Amino acid sequence: MGDGGAVRGVLVVADHRPARAAAGLSAAQFYVLRAHATQLAALLELQELRRVASAAWAGAERLRLLESVAVHANDAILITEAEPIDLPGPRILYCNAAFTRTTGYAESEILGRTPRLLQGPGTDRAALARLNAALARWEPVVAELLNYKKDGSTFWVELSIVPVADETGWFTHWVSVQRDVSDRKAAEETATRARIAEAEAEALQAEVKERRRVEERQTLLARELDHRAKNALAVVQAALRLTPRDDTEAFARAVEGRVSALARAHTLLSEGRWDGAELGALAAGELAPFLADGPRAELRGPPVSLAPGAAQALSMALHELATNAVKHGALSAPGGRVSLSWSVDGAAGLLRLRWEEAGGPPLAAPPKRRGFGSRVLEATLRVQLGGAVARNWEGPGLVCEAALPLPRVLAGVAAPAGPP
Repeated sequence: MGDGGAVRGVLVVADHRPARAAAGLSAAQFYVLRAHATQLAALLELQELRRVASAAWAGAERLRLLESVAVHANDAILITEAEPIDLPGPRILYCNAAFTRTTGYAESEILGRTPRLLQGPGTDRAALARLNAALARWEPVVAELLNYKKDGSTFWVELSIVPVADETGWFTHWVSVQRDVSDRKAAEETATRARIAEAEAEALQAEVKERRRVEERQTLLARELDHRAKNALAVVQAALRLTPRDDTEAFARAVEGRVSALARAHTLLSEGRWDGAELGALAAGELAPFLADGPRAELRGPPVSLAPGAAQALSMALHELATNAVKHGALSAPGGRVSLSWSVDGAAGLLRLRWEEAGGPPLAAPPKRRGFGSRVLEATLRVQLGGAVARNWEGPGLVCEAALPLPRVLAGVAAPAGPP
């Protein structure tokens, strides 16, 4: 038996000799056995005391090691009460030296207060709400907050907070490990600013490049406009030179008609941004003023986009053909008709056009002299566009055929230099 009456063990003595019926242990034997049992009990109790002392020493050593880790850690460590989670918050029970170095508060100034004293106007309220929600659920949480030192300066801290429970599972404390991440945050902000500055520089370079492109395009457009204006004036001058001046009124009408034809071509080119003009639309526009009394013209041909110079030349040529038809040809008679057809001869590299009249006054023979219209056709189709022109007055009406080289008439095709 131990000192407290607890059973330490049982000493059993066995005698293999036959027991005498009435015999028992003598007083001396009983004394010896009791003395041995007492010694054994004392030995067992000494071993238990040694075990308890060793466990206590190990626990104390473990606590000393943990305290040494907390005291000498580079990260700030706080231990608070478990409650209250809401205001005013759990009181601080312990802080290590790293915490006092980081915040500027002395230990005596921090114990008994709550960690909320480190918060300020710049602390993210949304991050605080997420942190408090985790604490309310007794869950570990990691967060980054902008905190305030004793002197009012700010620093970024990464918090890792875990609840501590006793042997019954009841939460008794919070342990918070706090790492100063101000340098990392500053580096991240610097990198972000560098990226923003780089993006702004790239945007500025792109803007400068775009401005240069716009300026170059404006310069090119100005030159192109100058060229086209001079070209238009040259065409008008040519029309004026070729127009007979015998009749002032007729001269004015002729000039007005030819300038209007050129203006219609310019309108089509402008609508196409001077990339080209559709041949069908050009022909329809030039013939429309001559067909006021009904549809008396037929247009047939595939889509063909004319270069600006070719559009101007063909507008003048078609205007002269239509004018001649109204004065002397098919359109001067009530039932007369004209047709214009065209095709692209890729093998020969030619745009072929055919103007054909029918139903007009009968033709006895070709004209004896070359009129103004013939000179315009020669000047535009042959000289300006480098093509061939053939006219035939036999049969029901005038037939005019032209073969124009594709590089000189199609939009988007580099044209060779014209005749000097």
